[in-house]
Amino acid sequence: MDDFCLSFDNLCSLLFQQVGHPLNKPELRDLLDEIKDTPGVTLQEIDGRFRFMTNAILTVQDERSRLNATDSEKFKVMKELVLDILSPAPSVSIYGSKTINATVELCRGRQNPALISGGDIKINVRFVDASDFEKTHNALLTESTKVENKQTMFWLCTLPQDIELLLIDVVRDETICNNHRHDTNKEIQDYLRAQQADADKNRQEITRILRQSQNNSETICKGSPTSVNGETYKTQALKKFAEDVYDKYPLASRSMPTSVVSDLLAYDDAAKLPASLNPFGIVDDNGVIDTSYAAFAEIKDYIASHSDANGGQLADYFSRAKYGWSKDTIRYLVALMLKAGMIVVRSGAQSFKMFTKNAAEAMKNNTSFGHLGLSLNTDAHLSPAEMMEAMKMLKELYNPQGLTPIPASIAKAALKIATQRRTKVEQLKETFEKLAMAGTSTISQAVNYLVKIIDSEGAEAPYLFAKDKACADALRYVNQVQKAEEQGKMLSSIKKIEKRLSDAQRLPQLPTLEDLKNKLGEDEQAFNDIMLDPDCFNHTSEFADLSSRIDSEIEQACSHFYMEATHYINQKNDEIRATTDFSSLKDEQKQNIEAMMSRISIQEGNTLDRLQEMCSQFTTFYAPLGIYDSIDRKVKQYVAENVPPVTIPTPTEDDANKPSNDENNQTPNEDPTSANEPTVTVEHRQIKRHLTQRSDVQAIIDELTSLLPKIDEGSSIDLSFVD
Repeated sequence: MDDFCLSFDNLCSLLFQQVGHPLNKPELRDLLDEIKDTPGVTLQEIDGRFRFMTNAILTVQDERSRLNATDSEKFKVMKELVLDILSPAPSVSIYGSKTINATVELCRGRQNPALISGGDIKINVRFVDASDFEKTHNALLTESTKVENKQTMFWLCTLPQDIELLLIDVVRDETICNNHRHDTNKEIQDYLRAQQADADKNRQEITRILRQSQNNSETICKGSPTSVNGETYKTQALKKFAEDVYDKYPLASRSMPTSVVSDLLAYDDAAKLPASLNPFGIVDDNGVIDTSYAAFAEIKDYIASHSDANGGQLADYFSRAKYGWSKDTIRYLVALMLKAGMIVVRSGAQSFKMFTKNAAEAMKNNTSFGHLGLSLNTDAHLSPAEMMEAMKMLKELYNPQGLTPIPASIAKAALKIATQRRTKVEQLKETFEKLAMAGTSTISQAVNYLVKIIDSEGAEAPYLFAKDKACADALRYVNQVQKAEEQGKMLSSIKKIEKRLSDAQRLPQLPTLEDLKNKLGEDEQAFNDIMLDPDCFNHTSEFADLSSRIDSEIEQACSHFYMEATHYINQKNDEIRATTDFSSLKDEQKQNIEAMMSRISIQEGNTLDRLQEMCSQFTTFYAPLGIYDSIDRKVKQYVAENVPPVTIPTPTEDDANKPSNDENNQTPNEDPTSANEPTVTVEHRQIKRHLTQRSDVQAIIDELTSLLPKIDEGSSIDLSFVD
């Protein structure tokens, strides 16, 4: 019996009773399957041939019969077969431009896992027996109307026959094969191959039944059933359902390029937008953005209902059902809303109320867009009349070319002007502060407005020029000051006056300058009075006249001081020439003194600096150790040098009346023989205290040598020093 091995066809031939006798092959196949499944029978079909196995296989066969197929194991087989049937993942094209990939769920009993991952739309597939169809159908009609199932399409398929036993056989066959896949017994391996072949056959049968059930099925969406088959469930039911779910998609059905925001920035004038940047017709031919566009309304509603809305949340929400817009298209719509002044975009510490260069940079791609904060622009929108007023004011102040009464045009022109003028106005502010001018606060205010326009990239300009009168007044004030400077050198005159008055404080207290100081005091009072008026530009000519008057007064003071100083110098020089000491000088010495006096002079000038220098020079001439002090010392030095080293005093009248000490000259009463006291004779000599030449020293030596013979008991020498 072990050698008995026949194919199914061989068996069919053996069973023919006669030629042409009919044979029911399916009935024979069922009979053979029944024999194989009979306990204790070892008949198996292996590699297409039937054979009886040895008793060694009975143990494995008995193990198979005792296997319990669990619900999860049967569902696993079911999932694999349905996945194979529905692959590739169901998808449809809606509105001619968007592809929707559905998520597929397989529901069997209480199990409802996702079988195929896809998008927001779900297909919930259910295979039920005919006996359960009505019950399940009614339940799904109600289930499909629930809010949580508004994006779910239920697909109910009726099985033409029960597949439970087939699933059990597949589980048992595949489990026994898995349990003994490492068994080395050849006969057991042959048996396992037979079981795997049986499992494959059953899988094919289940697949056939499932496909057949699809042709007798219906979809249920939002309480409405539709009869479908294996093809129309997708081409008809799913397409219609997807278009219903994504009903807002047509509002922005065009997928914009990644560079759309940068491309949009290149067109300051919205009227010139190409069709590629205006696919939804939101911008009309005049460049006016339709702020009532339906897509804008959807975005506004979202932002209004989310106080902390950001770009990432917005992109995620509107890229899913019921919108399905591309994220680049969402950025495009937000950029247009910003350009129209409908929203406020925040990036870090910056806020943008208008579509500017920095705003475009902050939303140039989906990553950076995700970090932006979004809120509605609650500021009152400017009316056409107010926009005209803003344009009129900007033209009055700066007269820019090509200006139109739209926010973008005004913002662009104002930003350019503010950027160009900011540095000069800041310098003007520093000048006003330094001079402590009355208009300093107005200049500071103008600087703040320019900075505000620059920081907002011009976005604040339409509102400022239309409704903030202080802005126009401050900038107009700056223009008037700058005009006064350009035409009348007003600030130059003020700086000049301030410097002259400040420098005059350093002039010395000299009687000659008293008149100048009085006049400058009057000028300073007049200057301070004018400076109290903030509208300094109304006093341009007064500042210029005052500056000229001060210069004239300084020139007159310089001329007067020069003449007075020259007179005093000449007078002093004459006094020196009239002294006895000067007259006693030698000619060469007089020439030296005259040379020193000739260097005493003042260089004439006509400026305050020269006047200060003249005063300083004149004062130093008379100061201790000054040049006149030096001349006086020089004269005395020359006088001392002219005194002889040793001087014999000239006899006076008293000396002539004294009796002579000569031994031959005796008084009448004197007795020459009497013993009288000897008479002392004194020789007087004057010697220079300071000897500067060898000849002076030699002269003293010669004089003292000549006196040696006269030195005795009755003679002496009296030396005195002279300077």
